[in-house]
Amino acid sequence: MGPDRGGLTIVAMTTTSPSTRPTLHFGFATVDDVEPVVDLVHSAYRGDSSRQGWTSEADLLDGGRTTVEVVKALVDGGHSEVLVARRDGELVACCELEHRVADNQVYLGMFAVVPGLQDSGIGRAVLAEAERLARDHWHAPEMTMKVLDARTELLDWYGRRGYLNTGETSPFPEVDERFGIPRRGDLRFVTLVKPLRALTRWEGSGEGHAEWYIERFRAMEAEGMDLSGEARMVNAMVPLGSRILDAGCGPGRVGGFLHAMGHRVVGVDVDPALIAAAEVDHPGPHWMVGDLAHLDLAPRGEAEPFDLAILAGNVLGFVAPGTEADVLRRVAAHVRPDGAVVVGFHLNKVPLEVFDPAVAAAGLELEHRFATWDLRRWSDTADFAVSVLRV
Repeated sequence: MGPDRGGLTIVAMTTTSPSTRPTLHFGFATVDDVEPVVDLVHSAYRGDSSRQGWTSEADLLDGGRTTVEVVKALVDGGHSEVLVARRDGELVACCELEHRVADNQVYLGMFAVVPGLQDSGIGRAVLAEAERLARDHWHAPEMTMKVLDARTELLDWYGRRGYLNTGETSPFPEVDERFGIPRRGDLRFVTLVKPLRALTRWEGSGEGHAEWYIERFRAMEAEGMDLSGEARMVNAMVPLGSRILDAGCGPGRVGGFLHAMGHRVVGVDVDPALIAAAEVDHPGPHWMVGDLAHLDLAPRGEAEPFDLAILAGNVLGFVAPGTEADVLRRVAAHVRPDGAVVVGFHLNKVPLEVFDPAVAAAGLELEHRFATWDLRRWSDTADFAVSVLRV
């Protein structure tokens, strides 16, 4: 779809490969959508229909989830929109977006997906489009929302998508037609915030790229190919049981091997699809969604310093342009004094003319450089660089 209200641009996109799923079409709700939106939101949160999905609040709340009057006011509001997603012309998802000008935040609420479609990736696509609008059109530095503290599964889902629990809570209102009637007296709202940032090169690599990447490495592993060279090098650098940060972990092949060797591994990647694959293929490490240029793991339960961090698989070639020093700085901030940061990439992805100044700007020292992960001698004719940096 083209430009919409206020100059906002809405895009059409697919939830996975174009050959496997229909296209999602995004737009803003009009007055004709008000009642269908109310019905959709109610079906996702209340009554027996909501129990088909995992967003149901039927055991916590009675009454409606919203009203025609509330949604109509959002549609007509100067700083609010209701983002809707249609598939084959059918309304399948929605969310409220309120630009809070005074705080320069965008508030996300009333997020609903048809219960029978809640495991299809539609929710992730809607959330990504909402974040894009908040970042690119309202120029908001962060997205915020409130979630019931009893909804632990939903809190975990948002946490995997980079939303941080601020620790701020507020009581559930006793009577408010926007939320419903509580069935117990201890319900509270928890405030979540996600910083919005420039898209990485990985995120701009095209629809279906993550799925292709996941299946590529699964096929290589099934064929018996050696996928553990980076991990073997790291394993030789630290004692068993070391704490290791797999920064830009992808689907978990490096961190999974290191975990199997007896190390304590935390993996972070910007792509939720890659993290989901890591959780399935390599259970054990703590896998998290996050942007390395804004890495801050302490509020997410990982405050202990790491003995070593590794950026394998051309990670630096996929970060947002100009953030190489920020990525190295934020990763290094999580490594203990005299710990190591090991980085490997093809030089056609990241020239040393870019990398070495970023190393200096991040306050790191180049200790060793090799031409391969199996420690071949470095030379100026090499097309790959493995650098051991000391914090």
